[in-house]
Amino acid sequence: NKEFIQFLFVAKGSCGEVRSQSHRAYDFKYLTDVRYKDLIERTENLSGEIAGFISYLKKSGYKGDKYLH
Repeated sequence: NKEFIQFLFVAKGSCGEVRSQSHRAYDFKYLTDVRYKDLIERTENLSGEIAGFISYLKKSGYKGDKYLH
């Protein structure tokens, strides 16, 4: 569970990186307004979902299958 939570933090950071690069791509006119807004909204939503999942796992008593034996 702890390793999976760490993986989720990395994934959440990757969402932030996509958002950051989207800002840059938009500034350089590689993205349309519509595509830019879509990317920002989707990465913000996904980041929030990952954060919620991390919170749920931290509160859960489940430690993962490798700790069952």
